[in-house]
Amino acid sequence: MIEKVKQTIEKFDLIKCGTVVTVALSGGADSVALATVLNAIKDELGFTLKAAHLNHLIRGEEAYRDENFVKAFCEKNGIPLKTERIDVPKIADFSGESLELAARNARYGFFERINEGVIATAHNSDDNMETYIMNSIRGTGLKGLCGIPVKRDIYIRPLINVTRSEIESFCRENNIEYITDSTNLTDECTRNVIRHSVTPVLRKLNLAAASNIRRTNENNLRDEAFLEKITDKAEKECVSGGAIIKEKVLLLDEAIIYRIIGRFLNNLSVDFSFRNTDAVLSLLKGETRRTVIEKGIVLADKNGKIMREKKENVSFSVEILKESYDFFIKNRKVHNLLLKNAISCDKIVGNLKVRTREEGDKITLAHRGVTKTLKKLFTEDKIPETRRNSIPVISDDRGVVWVYGYGVDKRVLSDENTKNIYYINCSENKAGE
Repeated sequence: MIEKVKQTIEKFDLIKCGTVVTVALSGGADSVALATVLNAIKDELGFTLKAAHLNHLIRGEEAYRDENFVKAFCEKNGIPLKTERIDVPKIADFSGESLELAARNARYGFFERINEGVIATAHNSDDNMETYIMNSIRGTGLKGLCGIPVKRDIYIRPLINVTRSEIESFCRENNIEYITDSTNLTDECTRNVIRHSVTPVLRKLNLAAASNIRRTNENNLRDEAFLEKITDKAEKECVSGGAIIKEKVLLLDEAIIYRIIGRFLNNLSVDFSFRNTDAVLSLLKGETRRTVIEKGIVLADKNGKIMREKKENVSFSVEILKESYDFFIKNRKVHNLLLKNAISCDKIVGNLKVRTREEGDKITLAHRGVTKTLKKLFTEDKIPETRRNSIPVISDDRGVVWVYGYGVDKRVLSDENTKNIYYINCSENKAGE
């Protein structure tokens, strides 16, 4: 196994001479085997070895058992160790994240704080096979079928071509002790179900399943790199200011269009899911001019460019002034715009109320002569969804009497018999998202 690890390090140039390598040491068979191998070859390859262990405080006494085991292992093997304790359950409760995600974020945050060169994690060939299967059944593109990368940023994975069986044999043959995380024995998460029930069947069909999948990953990685280069060039031509230019992107091959969409969604911090992708495609094909995707983000076709529609933070100031009609017409230049905001006091039923629209609201606009629901009115006039629920409405006990931007209902329109009016002053303040 040592030779296999050395070959992986050399092939992918994972460790340069003089590098400080910190192994992520949980105490399980994989990480203990990795630490043992790296400790054995550090002088030959000329790097410095350290270890790091994070106690997530998730599994009670078992978590302290793991921490103590790691400390004893490192002391016995002369490996400098950094440890830390983080109350992950508390963080998960506060943030609303799943325990698994909170633990992962805490773990990688810890590694990045203590890193002095590269972090070696113990992901192996079986882990990679499980990830490949998980991505496949969830639905993914070529990138999701590239498996666990052997190198990503500061993280290296020297065991990626070693199977779990080889790791356990190595520990057994060399009398290397390790501990077992009890949560790995349950089927409470998808990965464990795959590990316990799916991969054993694949090995029965083909003993080389894990290594064959790894070779498939490497083939996919080459294709992925090539397609990404093409996409880089295409993106410069058909994406401007974060918006997709329809007439240009539609000239591309379908495979590149999907990649452009994927990058577009990634820039919006949403998943490259089937639902979100289909929504963008509908805009590109002209099947719709506006759509809502994940997180309530609104996308729209603006003059041939697909872009995020800015959410307006609108605040309105509504002032109702009571005046005599005679005073109003003597002191103001009366025209249709002013009369649209003048409500006859004599025609009000009950009390006036300033609010926003409610289900079933309707108005009969004098200058249009028809009765329509506010929903239909806003739709016809293409009022953005982000604005509709902010528009001020004034109602009395019978119904809507005034809507901002539209004016008064015919029922309360001022006329020659009007003695007093309510005049509506309304102003708005906008702030882009």
